[in-house]
Amino acid sequence: MEHKRTDPAQIKKISLQNISNILASFFLLINFLILLVPLYPGMPRGGLDPSWVLGMVHATAEHLIIGHDIIFTFGPFSSIYTKVFHPDTDIMTLTCSTYLAFMYWIATLCILRGKSPWWWWVLGGSLVCIPLSKDSILLLYPVIIALILISYNFHPTRNKLVNTFFTPFLIIILFFPLGLLILIKVTLLPVCLFALLVVCFKFLKENYWAWIIASVASVLISLICFWTISGQPAFALLEYFGGLLPIISGYTEAMSSSGPILEIISYLMAAMSILLAILLLGKNNQNKFYICFIFFIYLFIGFKQGFVRHDGHAMAAGSSIFLSMILLGMFIDSKHYMFVILLSVLSWGIIDSHYVGTSTKNIFLSHKYQNALNELQIRIKNYDIFNEKYTNAMISLRKKGNLPLLKGTSDIYSYQQSYLIASGNRWSPRPIFQSYSAYTKTLEQKNLDHLLSKNSPDNIFFNVQTIDGRLPSLDDGRSWPALLSEYTPITFDRSFLRLKKILPDQKFALEKISSATVKMGDNVSVPYNRNPIFAEIKIKPTILGKFLSLLFKPSQLEIELNLNNGALKKYRIISGMAEAGFIISPFIASTRDFVALYSSTNIQYDQQVSAIRIYPKNFSWVWNKYYDITFSSTKNTVKKDISSLLGLSHIENNFPEMDIVPSSGEGYIDTINAARPNQNTITVHNLLYVQGWLADSIQNGTIPEQTFITLQNNAGNIFYAKTKKHPRPDVAKYFKKSSLADAGFTIKLALPKTMTGQYRLGLAYVKKGKLHICSQFNLPITIVSERIHDKK
Repeated sequence: MEHKRTDPAQIKKISLQNISNILASFFLLINFLILLVPLYPGMPRGGLDPSWVLGMVHATAEHLIIGHDIIFTFGPFSSIYTKVFHPDTDIMTLTCSTYLAFMYWIATLCILRGKSPWWWWVLGGSLVCIPLSKDSILLLYPVIIALILISYNFHPTRNKLVNTFFTPFLIIILFFPLGLLILIKVTLLPVCLFALLVVCFKFLKENYWAWIIASVASVLISLICFWTISGQPAFALLEYFGGLLPIISGYTEAMSSSGPILEIISYLMAAMSILLAILLLGKNNQNKFYICFIFFIYLFIGFKQGFVRHDGHAMAAGSSIFLSMILLGMFIDSKHYMFVILLSVLSWGIIDSHYVGTSTKNIFLSHKYQNALNELQIRIKNYDIFNEKYTNAMISLRKKGNLPLLKGTSDIYSYQQSYLIASGNRWSPRPIFQSYSAYTKTLEQKNLDHLLSKNSPDNIFFNVQTIDGRLPSLDDGRSWPALLSEYTPITFDRSFLRLKKILPDQKFALEKISSATVKMGDNVSVPYNRNPIFAEIKIKPTILGKFLSLLFKPSQLEIELNLNNGALKKYRIISGMAEAGFIISPFIASTRDFVALYSSTNIQYDQQVSAIRIYPKNFSWVWNKYYDITFSSTKNTVKKDISSLLGLSHIENNFPEMDIVPSSGEGYIDTINAARPNQNTITVHNLLYVQGWLADSIQNGTIPEQTFITLQNNAGNIFYAKTKKHPRPDVAKYFKKSSLADAGFTIKLALPKTMTGQYRLGLAYVKKGKLHICSQFNLPITIVSERIHDKK
């Protein structure tokens, strides 16, 4: 019998190919580990985003129920996404992220089986060297496993694995990480769900019910397992999804922002080229429609993530295009693919250039592998350094926030949770713990319910903060009347107002004043009341508007407010927040304005809103032509003398005698009660707020020792009030005199009830023991008695 001889060259070729495959596989694994595992995690910081990052990991460590106690777009495994260290969650984060990296590797090996090792190197190198969005990378896993199972050869005569025990186990293994992904960030749910549905539909056509059961069971068991591992009670898993639905539904309108249209156009062109290339596959390819649908879902979610909030989030869109291009190359081998590469790289490059600016230098000369090796060595040899860095970071935050340690529980509005957690106070967070995220009526009601419950915080650190040009009183606006009746102000500094819980005789209430149906764009009169006016505005989108919101984002709404002092304010308004209700009058722009709501005297008359107008910024067809508005007055609010809290000035009753001389001092009164002064009489009420600047000599750059405002009545009597210094670098820059940076002044003067009638507002200042009167400042104002307005 003649034996066939083996060609040594062929053996060598096969051996080299095997070695190449092993190296490429190992390279791919290393890249997934670098990408997903926080070998050297970040530390807590202050600010808006760092506060929710620390808030989520701290809530997980404290075993707060996610979806009930805390409602946000992230779940108990948020630290895998944020890579922020916490001593109590680090091991869980490290273990689960490593598991996820290995599953990415296994899934990628399955999809790359039989492909050229070149693709392995391209994908692995891209993951680390190209700056890719975390969202796009996490969303990639369900896409990969769907593509694996869709491309699976189902015919029993061609695949010996069909109808064996191995296939269901393979399906269970591949689908199991989906539960973890969903518990990292809830916005990963749609792609995970669609991947599961598409695969199950494919199995249904092939009549493999056992595989369908295995797929669904794997995801459900995974959810329960990882939910329990994170320390969450099993019964609360459904609440996690139920609590997060309003967060998802309201996100598009509330968090939208605009960006370069070129990015959107280039993305859509690249996405269409990818989908078209799939559809142009051979007629005999029965799987192309499934593949096209999976890519469509991935690209659509990438589009929404990138361009609804069109800022740095656009990198999610660019990353989705880039990863889709690479993934597609593993499925098609046609002339169309070069066209896909051209458009995809162009789209990614346009987006990247606006936010990152990736260059060949930081791609090919990357030190990420060396850094990863160093980080691994630190993990192994000096793990305690992380605990030390965490402690130091919290000490730094504690000093920066400077929040006192109080008895009982505490919460903080509107964000800056990092400062509260670092302060050592017992955190009792409202469910939507950052106020800008409570953008639907349901979410705001949850926060109000918490505020009125037995678990309400004993102390609140309060600051009026908002984002995206929103009307400031919108954020948690439904809770403001409760704050005014259930809490009393204790201290106020430049950072926070501290409120303390009281046991009022009567709970907060709203008394309806009027309601109306108003045409979009028309002016609406706002009723006057001694108590703050609360408005509930129901603005509904049209059917086309809902469709646009589903596909992209709706037109933004704007609100104009006319104040009693003649000022016109313009802000963005969110329909869900407007429906929940907010204090519309007086106008609240700062924490000082909020403190004034507690005043026993009406010091905010000039900031009362006389009328409003609501209209779409563009595309008026997105919103219904008419909306409903209801005005109510807040009742049972705490009233007290808050002069000391606000640092209000008073008339100088014992003004020292000194020589009075005329002066040609130079300066300007910028605003009187937030309005530009003119020769028309300005009416003020209880509070006089003046800002401006004054110099003894601009040419010499000399400024007063002390600046006063003067009020002279018709009888010739002059009243003086001392102002406070206010930095004016703009004045120094304009006149090119650095000393004039200290020429600014500001004063908030509490006017006595007896001081009514016609006055002339002027300026005076002290220099070398003499009082200089600036005769050129002589503005007419009328101080109106509080009793007159109470009759309205």
